[in-house]
Amino acid sequence: MKEITCNKICKGYTRITVLAITLLALVMLVGITDAVPLSMANKVNLSDTSPNSPAIATFNDQLYIAFLSEGNSNLNIMYSTDGGKTFGNKYTSTEASSDAPVLCMHNGNLYIAWNGKDNDNLTVAQINMNGGQITGFSNKIILNDKSSNSPAIASFNGQLYLAWKDEDNKNLNVMYSTDGGKSFGNKYISTEASSDAPVLCTHNGNLYIAWKEKDNENLNVAQVTMNAGQIAGFSNKLTLSDMSPNSSAIASFNGHLYLAFLSEGNNNLNVIYSTDGGKTFGNKYTSTETSSDSPVLCIHNGNLYIAWKGKDNENLNVAQITEVTSGKI
Repeated sequence: MKEITCNKICKGYTRITVLAITLLALVMLVGITDAVPLSMANKVNLSDTSPNSPAIATFNDQLYIAFLSEGNSNLNIMYSTDGGKTFGNKYTSTEASSDAPVLCMHNGNLYIAWNGKDNDNLTVAQINMNGGQITGFSNKIILNDKSSNSPAIASFNGQLYLAWKDEDNKNLNVMYSTDGGKSFGNKYISTEASSDAPVLCTHNGNLYIAWKEKDNENLNVAQVTMNAGQIAGFSNKLTLSDMSPNSSAIASFNGHLYLAFLSEGNNNLNVIYSTDGGKTFGNKYTSTETSSDSPVLCIHNGNLYIAWKGKDNENLNVAQITEVTSGKI
């Protein structure tokens, strides 16, 4: 019988053990990071221009975009029936604002909110449709609350939420409506402050708010917490090392929480996402596209969209954010 030495057996076990540990580490790493590289595709450059960023929202299988007119600051709305390739059926309202409007789908209706051009009062209304045409606004409510920037609007647990920064002290405010925007109440005033508008987003059963710091421009993300019908405050706040001269955009897509913003120095568009409910963000994609105002995000027909105004020419742009490895847009 041939004798097998301990030296050969030990070397064999060592190689097998090292290989097993390496494979286990790779499996664990893939499971933890869940990293998906990002890119941008199907960009459409519109002839419409605006001094501020647009708003985008999905409603009845159509992609809506709202924006201010270049000269008179009137509110404009139009929509796309082909996934953002073309936009048409534009409606120009007599309503005007000093900052970008915001859009939100809530309980089967499309809502628009803005701050008044002359008085800064927050205003909320429904967008009316008739035979494929945008015919105007209805159920308009002018609130006593004021802000020098846009509000944020979101649908959460059957209620319509509104967030904004205070006109004077820049503190963040959040309140909600239980009657489809006819009235708002249960206002919560945070000690958190910002120099630009906050943004809202529903993600995995929670309501999130994001903003840039008032003094240092760091981006922040937190959950809006509720207690017995009252807004109790913000929890799980994360202050990112990323900074921006403007507010960010936030959206929930494929189980991930996405954040888009401008770079501090060169105004390039950036997109990052979180796989752990906003505890950490990573996998940053920096585009060569630039803007002079905040980008916006929207989920439409299983795709993640981003929209912005050009840095130099103020033309509105719409594109899709692509998850490279999965090939899904």
